[in-house]
Amino acid sequence: RIRGPLPRRREEPPPLAVRRRFLDPERLASLPLLQGRLLRAGFRLLRPGGALVYCTCSFARAQNEDVVSAFLGDEPAARLVEVECLADAPATPGSLPLTLRFDPRRSRTSALFVAKLERVS
Repeated sequence: RIRGPLPRRREEPPPLAVRRRFLDPERLASLPLLQGRLLRAGFRLLRPGGALVYCTCSFARAQNEDVVSAFLGDEPAARLVEVECLADAPATPGSLPLTLRFDPRRSRTSALFVAKLERVS
């Protein structure tokens, strides 16, 4: 149990070098490949009927719907399913059926993309 006031923390913007690396075009272009590998690695661990949630904090279609579409094209045992726990969330549908996008202005979150994948066999 916490007693008394919590200490205040001052948030500093990231150093310029970090911001430049974050927005580096080469780094951004490599993320969908990495995300696809991570999705495949996680899916391999599922038993039939098991599910995983693929989620990014990005607006980029290349990191979201494109990664999931490529994965579904390569993995016949995978299917998208509804993310039931987010049924009433302030999200909009993604461009793939059953996927969700969270816009910071509407949801008061960071940009988010959510897809739930299930192993059918």
